[in-house]
Amino acid sequence: VHSAYTATNKDRLKAVMLVLQAHPLDTLLYLLFKLIIKIVNKSSHTDSANWDILVSTKKPHNLRKRIIFSNYDDPSNPHYGGGGAVAMHETAKRLAKTYDVTVITGAYPGAKNEVIDCVAYSRIGTSSFGPYIGQVIFQLLLPILAITRQYNLWIENFTPPFSTACLQLFTRQPVIRLVHMLTAEDMQRKYKLPFTLIERLGLKTYHHFIVLSATTKQSIHRYNHHAQFL
Repeated sequence: VHSAYTATNKDRLKAVMLVLQAHPLDTLLYLLFKLIIKIVNKSSHTDSANWDILVSTKKPHNLRKRIIFSNYDDPSNPHYGGGGAVAMHETAKRLAKTYDVTVITGAYPGAKNEVIDCVAYSRIGTSSFGPYIGQVIFQLLLPILAITRQYNLWIENFTPPFSTACLQLFTRQPVIRLVHMLTAEDMQRKYKLPFTLIERLGLKTYHHFIVLSATTKQSIHRYNHHAQFL
C-alpha cells in the first residue's frame, strides 16, 4: 500500500513540469519560497533541547536585552576569515557581559551553530554553491530573520556584492550599519552589474552608521543627508 501511494521522483518531476507549463510564474515563486524556507529551517536547527526565551510585553527585570550582529564572514570561515570578522567577535564578546549577543554569519563547509566566548553564532544559508552565491543567499535571508527574530538592536555589517540588505525597512527596532568599506563600486566594475544603484538606494534606508574613515562618511552622506554617525 505504501509503495502504491508513494510518488517516485520521476512522477514528481512530471507533475512539476505540467504545473510549470500551465502556471510558470506561480510555480517558480512557490519553488523559490520553498527553497528559502528549507534553508532557514536548516540554518535554525541546533542540537540543543533548550527553548528560546519568549520575550513578551511584560519583561522580567532580569531579562537581558538582545543584540544581533550580522556579517557574512566570521573568524572560522575558510574562504575569508578576515580582520573585520575578528573585530566583530571581539566587540560582541565584550557586549556579551551585559547583553545576550548573537552573531549571524554565512554558512561554510563544516559550519554549525555554536557558542564562542558567550556569543551565540548562527550560520545561515548554504555552502553548496561556494562563497559568492552564498553571500547573495545570505543577503536574501537577512530580511526574513529581521522580521522573525526577537531583538532590541541589530548591528549590520556591509556585505558584498550589494553592501546592504535594507534591514531597516523590515523592522521597527533600531538597526546600526557598521561600514568597514563600500564594495558595490568594485563589484560593479568586476561583474558589470548595477550594484552601485542598489547600494545607493539602500544607504538611504538607514538612520545610524558606524564608519572607520572620513572618506566612507563623506560617501554615505552624499546619498543620505539625514545619516547620523556614531
